[in-house]
This record gives sequence, C-alpha cells and structure tokens, in this order.
Amino acid sequence: MANAREVIDRHIAAFGAKDPDAAPWAEDAEMVTPAGRFEGRDQALGFTKVFWNAFPDASLEITRWIEDGAVAAAEGILTGTQTGALQTPDGDIPPTGKRVELRWMALYEVRGDQLASEHLYFDQVELMTQLGVMGAPPEQAAS
Repeated sequence: MANAREVIDRHIAAFGAKDPDAAPWAEDAEMVTPAGRFEGRDQALGFTKVFWNAFPDASLEITRWIEDGAVAAAEGILTGTQTGALQTPDGDIPPTGKRVELRWMALYEVRGDQLASEHLYFDQVELMTQLGVMGAPPEQAAS
C-alpha cells in the first residue's frame, strides 16, 4: 500500500504529464476548490482539464509538505503560460500569452493507493492579476 506522499507525487506527475489515466483519483473522490465542489473522479478531472487546456505547459512543484498518515498538506507553485482559453464561472478568458507563477496549498486524503480528497486553495486575484485581466492590488500598484 502506498503512503500519502507516493499517491500525491503520482497526482502531481499526472498533472504535469496531462495524463488523466495516470491520475490516482478514486471513483468517489471529492475536490473542493475556489470554483466549487466536485464529486467523483470525472468531475475532479474536469476541473483539472480546465487548467490543462488554459496552461498546456503547466507544472506543479511542491515546496512544503506535512504528512500524518493518510492526510497530507502541501504548499507549492503552479507555473505555466496561458495559451488556451481559461474557463471561469463568468465566461472564458481568452489566451493572454502570460506566464504565471501561482502559489497554491492543498489538503489531501488518500485511501490505499488512491486520492480520496483534495481541498485546493489559491488566490484568484493573484491569478487574474498575473494574467493581466485585473489590476494589481493597491500595495503592488504603488511599488
């Protein structure tokens, strides 16, 4: 049986490879994101594919890690260039050609060798600012 880090590393590798078949999502997985809650493997992959389509060169890097049995927390950076449309609840954002370095954090739960749950957090304002579709927050604009 895999430990949590092994399952999460497979998840990160599958994201980078854009390989849904390698993604270790359980059939009954849950994913909670700033965009909402997704239930089941297909919905979790659907959310992931939004980023694959918008950022075909996207990769994830884990910079910090905490593990306690089947539960783990990771902090990292998503890097990629928006060369595809980014689907949002308010409509698509056309390709900007901008490269992003987006900080993220996730709380994971694994079950055996599968990913049962991911609660993903990232700053949507940071993403929109880096894409150039939203102005920088006042403290950044002044510097």
